[in-house]
Amino acid sequence: MPDLRTSYMGLQLKNPIIIGSSTLTDTPEKIKALEDNGAAAVVLKSLFEEEVRNVSDSSQCCNYHPEAYYYDMSDAGMLYGISEYLELIKEAKKIVDIPIIASICCENAEWWSTYPKKLEKAGADAIELNLNLLSLDANEDPVQNYLKTIEIIDTVKKNISIPFSVKISPYCCSIPYLVNMFKTNGASGVVMFSRLFRVGINLETIECEPADYYSSPNETYKVLRWINIVSEQLDVELCGNTGIHSSKEVLQHLLAGASAVQMVSSIYKNGPEIIKQTIEEIEQYMFERQFNNLKEMKGFLRSDEKDFDLMYFNSLTHDRFQLADGMELGS
Repeated sequence: MPDLRTSYMGLQLKNPIIIGSSTLTDTPEKIKALEDNGAAAVVLKSLFEEEVRNVSDSSQCCNYHPEAYYYDMSDAGMLYGISEYLELIKEAKKIVDIPIIASICCENAEWWSTYPKKLEKAGADAIELNLNLLSLDANEDPVQNYLKTIEIIDTVKKNISIPFSVKISPYCCSIPYLVNMFKTNGASGVVMFSRLFRVGINLETIECEPADYYSSPNETYKVLRWINIVSEQLDVELCGNTGIHSSKEVLQHLLAGASAVQMVSSIYKNGPEIIKQTIEEIEQYMFERQFNNLKEMKGFLRSDEKDFDLMYFNSLTHDRFQLADGMELGS
């Protein structure tokens, strides 16, 4: 069968499927079950700053951290303190062989200089920095926000020897430029993208309420586009995230140039057994198309930004959209 081994952040993975940060990875026993079903690595549930943990005012519901919806969904809003988090790393390392990737979500500079070292000492194989580049303040200069991000990356790089990745949202300008800056300043990989907390408005109570806890496969296409664009220009190990539910989405990301992908919602919906099924389907696809290994398939389909614009133009100029049966436009 084809060789599914891949490199992400310099970590050698047995296949490209990583389990993303969520309550799926909040105990050693859950992590072991994921490994037994084929997961190549796990990202631990994120360690948040205190102010993120204690957000409860409904007026702030639109300001949630990008990953916070996972914890609300699982009645786990109170996240680990640092001692419990370090213990999770130590205990997980005792019973699994796959890489353990710690995850930090914070803005205070003190966290970045102090806690990554503790995570490394506890045994983490790598760290995922979940950075929120999206400013909600009309008076905040976005350039200063980006400069602060580079300062954070530089601080982390100076304080640890294990690899780290940067996880960003899709809502920032010049994604290729940002990724290039991350790489230049020491990041070993980039996760594209975090899924922002989604809210609706309850029309009866006129209050914010969570919406669309789980991702859908349709959400992966905006990620796929940027994976393709960035991988064409930069030699950086990318990880696709959001809307990856089956082998179809995994294969598309690999063909576009991703080194690995993260799955979460599909496992909540289908159980960890979906990992084995996905791996088997990837192997079958590669066998049928005579790909011997992932290196041959990675980035096999490349197209630049002009190709995407052309595809969009063609979709508008061709008669691909039809009115529902029985409906007519006025003459």
